[in-house]
Amino acid sequence: MVAPAKILVVDDEEQIAQLLAGILRSDGHHAEYVTDGEAALARLREGGFDLLMTDLRMPRMDGMRLIREAKGVDPEVDALVMTAYASTDTAVSALRTGVTDYISKPFGLEQVRESIGKALRAREERRRRKEEVSATREENLRLRADQRRAYVGIVATLIEAVEAKDRFNKGHSRRVAELAVRFARHLSLPRRELDLLETGAKLHDIGKIGVPEEILNKPGKLTTEEFDVIKAHPVIGEQILRPLEFLADARPIVRHHHERWDGAGYPDGLRGAEIPRPAAILSVCDAYDALTSDRPYRSGLPAKEALAILEKGAGTQWHPDLVQQFEAL
Repeated sequence: MVAPAKILVVDDEEQIAQLLAGILRSDGHHAEYVTDGEAALARLREGGFDLLMTDLRMPRMDGMRLIREAKGVDPEVDALVMTAYASTDTAVSALRTGVTDYISKPFGLEQVRESIGKALRAREERRRRKEEVSATREENLRLRADQRRAYVGIVATLIEAVEAKDRFNKGHSRRVAELAVRFARHLSLPRRELDLLETGAKLHDIGKIGVPEEILNKPGKLTTEEFDVIKAHPVIGEQILRPLEFLADARPIVRHHHERWDGAGYPDGLRGAEIPRPAAILSVCDAYDALTSDRPYRSGLPAKEALAILEKGAGTQWHPDLVQQFEAL
């Protein structure tokens, strides 16, 4: 149960804004609504709001601009976005603006309540940590880990929102992350390496939010030019993460998860032991999920056939010892 909060709802569809504000009041929150960004900024300047809940597509001032300007008015206000358009552009903008959560329309009321509860609990946790934190290295590292987990959670939500637009990729990053954790435990990796691998797995396809949807969702064979665009996604992913110091150790996983053991991969043509081990582990998990999932041109393969393909590619596409260990798993 979260403590009551002061929430500002912004949506140019007044009926939606009014309905959400009414529900939030019935849940015990102090909720107000406005129907445009300028009115929202005017209320925020008066101060005291904990959470800004805004639609993305609005006339005159869109949700992303509103959030940026709202942070200038009150850096402490958290933001939650709602949209019926889970496109690559909106996902990238939301990511870079630093939203707390991302809700795709149409949404259920329980989904809204869950997102608001998550945002407010995270806010309360930050407040509590600020009161407790001292200048010790251990406490600073804990804050860094919290920031990392919060960011990874937000990005994973955005990636799933984009993947949801393509039924063949829906849930891919989440499944790969779960499989990578299982594999890391099977390999008896230390806890820090396991956590790093899980982070890299959740974020490994973040660069695809910069790839046009018509290429991602194309049912037929890609042209050479289209495949070159797809091949850029590990580099795009690394570039998105580059400004975030606390994710520096995850960037090589994102960049190198499509390298090959024989050096024929991308983007850098690394071979053998040059490939970071977490990226090599992820590559096997990523390939297995892709092989066992439906694609526009084929149904997902049975596990036995997928493992046979991995075994055939051991020593050329994938790390041979890791394939052997994966088969044992």
